[in-house]
Amino acid sequence: MDDPSAPADRALERLTRADSPLRDELVAHGVEYVLSLRLRDAVDLERVRELVLQALTEANVERIVERHVRPGFLRYAKAIAASDARVESLLASATRQRMLEIARKLRIPRARWAQGAADPALLRRLLSPVWTQVLASFATRLPIPGVSGLAGAGPLRELSGMTGLLARSMQNQAEKLVDRGRSVIGGLGIDLEKRLTDAARGFSDSAAQIFRQALRERLDSDEGRALFGEISAGVAEHVLSTRFADLQEDAGDLPLDDILDVVPQVVAHAVRSAYVQEIVQRELDAYLALEADRTLGALLQELGVLSEVRAALIERGKTLATRFLESKGFADFMARLLAD
Repeated sequence: MDDPSAPADRALERLTRADSPLRDELVAHGVEYVLSLRLRDAVDLERVRELVLQALTEANVERIVERHVRPGFLRYAKAIAASDARVESLLASATRQRMLEIARKLRIPRARWAQGAADPALLRRLLSPVWTQVLASFATRLPIPGVSGLAGAGPLRELSGMTGLLARSMQNQAEKLVDRGRSVIGGLGIDLEKRLTDAARGFSDSAAQIFRQALRERLDSDEGRALFGEISAGVAEHVLSTRFADLQEDAGDLPLDDILDVVPQVVAHAVRSAYVQEIVQRELDAYLALEADRTLGALLQELGVLSEVRAALIERGKTLATRFLESKGFADFMARLLAD
């Protein structure tokens, strides 16, 4: 009497031998079947949406940030600090020129959504001492007898500490400068005009540095930090109440077609650069060091969607498997597998 398990044993032996062409044929047929599926047939898109939303809990996102995002940022910051790579290294020479052409087309954003974002009163309180210091520095450079001592001798020194009297003080000093200029113009002649021009030119060369230094000192002060904090909070509050449609007005002014045309060139060149490849390799190594030994089930369990994903895969798998087993290619394969 024939052993009823013999055909199955023979089929299993033919599929599990080291050089099994039938097994290779089955794998190839299965892959081709999957690749021929339409996305809406292969995946239940609505179910996927539900599972993604279910997984995006605050606890899950917080864990991902602490486990992967924050360490990734710190790794990048450490690596880039020792790197000489420049932004232009991600661009081919032709792409670089194209981006410069796009930049020349850019317009100043209308930024209507930003109107009123910063409180003018707070800005005045923050910047008044800065402008006072800049103007005082300019006054000390004027080549008019007696003026160079004003900043350290009285009114201007008071001005830097009494920002509320800035306008009146500057007006008084301007009148004094004019009177003194008139009294000596006859003696100095054109030399005064030249010296004033030279003083203005010299000041313009260093004005930016003077302003930056004055602003830095202001922001380092207790009052400056407090005012900047109030301004920042006000701007944040304004942005949070802004409609996306208002933000889109500025985005709509961008030369979007030109930008999108150059994106493929940027990406294609950048991915071949050592800079990008090192980042990708470093992050893959870091991720696998943490997660490579975990099962997919464990990852889904941690996200709280294991049972739902299992049910969805089984449900969709039944349909796909039935279609695959009913295909002519699989029937032909089974005939060869079971043939004596």
